[in-house]
Amino acid sequence: MPPTDDLKQVLERLGSAELSHEIELGKLMPPLTPEQVMFCFLFVQLGLAERFGEEPLRFTEMPGAPDRFWKAMALHVGALSGDFKPLPPSYLRDAWLRFLKERPGEEPLSLLEYYSLAAQLLCDRDRIFINHGYAFLNPADEPSLAAWEEPSRLGIQLYHKLLGAHDFTGLDVVDMACGRGGGSLYLKQRKNARLVAGVDAVRTHVLLAREAHASLEGVYFLHGRAEETPLPTGAFDALIAVDAVFHFPLREFLREAHRLVKPGGRCFLNSWGTPTWYMELDGAVESCGWRLEHAEDVTMGTLLAREQWRTHGLLSWVRVQPRQCRPEIYIEFDRVVMKPVDGRHHYNFQLTRLDGQAG
Repeated sequence: MPPTDDLKQVLERLGSAELSHEIELGKLMPPLTPEQVMFCFLFVQLGLAERFGEEPLRFTEMPGAPDRFWKAMALHVGALSGDFKPLPPSYLRDAWLRFLKERPGEEPLSLLEYYSLAAQLLCDRDRIFINHGYAFLNPADEPSLAAWEEPSRLGIQLYHKLLGAHDFTGLDVVDMACGRGGGSLYLKQRKNARLVAGVDAVRTHVLLAREAHASLEGVYFLHGRAEETPLPTGAFDALIAVDAVFHFPLREFLREAHRLVKPGGRCFLNSWGTPTWYMELDGAVESCGWRLEHAEDVTMGTLLAREQWRTHGLLSWVRVQPRQCRPEIYIEFDRVVMKPVDGRHHYNFQLTRLDGQAG
């Protein structure tokens, strides 16, 4: 376990490392606009291609899709990009050919590639919370926020619900899958953490977080995967992971969290998943060196937050200042990506690190 001053130096070094974008849009599918690129990927991501064949189309098979597929995609992309005229089907087909030339392999976009692309397309600096959010059923439970925090209220409340009255004063904390850094800001300013290491696998998120919080003392943003970070062993008092654990390789993540946190340290997790996934988590916790202290179903508050965001928060946010894409683009993207899934629940977990090595 490094001394306090040594940890600060390590985080300063990692937090200043140069990063490059994962995907360069200019090389990806020129000359499409960012809006058109995004909806090409959304169209395939949602499996709409299945309507035009019995099997989902692989990327390499896309150029050979029937004309009715390309006409439907062109109409969808053209309308939502504000053109309101169907793009020529050959326009999108040729774009896919260029894309395939730049990106070898037959598999669809990986989760990391998808988030990297979305991060660059939706790179507005003022959206620092990108989680599902939480809405308290009793308004009296809502935290008091400053005026500048109000646009991020639902995202802040998810952290408030997860962390509750736990005191982080003087503690060193890892904010895993930190996104644009809103949670790291919360840990520093509202929970009085001494040092916060925000880690994210998407380089664009790290770059945006560094830019948004450049003046924040004691908070560092670095690139790394949840199951393999460059952080020192046993250097942290707690680890937080909000709205992302379902995407991690579970046992590898729990072992990495065990490596990072001191004996007796805490792990606060918020995630969504199916009942099968929660059974897997329950079976993995102890074998990976943790004890489950608390579990709480927060599905109702999360779904209420999504409804409030779709009907009011998002509409207000996209109209506050000019955006890279039209407001309708953000609304459609948010509706698609964040929509509720049948059988999926949202939970908060609190774990305590056990002594000894993780299994």
